[in-house]
Amino acid sequence: MGRDGGAERSGQPQWTRVRSTEQQRLRRPLMDASTESPWLTVREVAQHYRVSTRTITRWVATGEIRSTRIGPGRLVRIHRTELETEQQQYLSAAS
Repeated sequence: MGRDGGAERSGQPQWTRVRSTEQQRLRRPLMDASTESPWLTVREVAQHYRVSTRTITRWVATGEIRSTRIGPGRLVRIHRTELETEQQQYLSAAS
């Protein structure tokens, strides 16, 4: 018998199923305004627009999305209102 109570197969390793970070990310809500900060990471904005983080970084560099740098490092945060502003501009251009 193995540690988990099941029969142990001789000569075969015991494998444990581990969720990938992608699977874990998909299980939590994307953006819940009531519990999260108004400042979003590049990754969160990329998930919102369904583009790569590199695309968001490019948009920040060209000024398509306003952002704030935090500290002396490379930390970039985008305010949630920027997403709402972009959405309003898109909707007004479509009509």
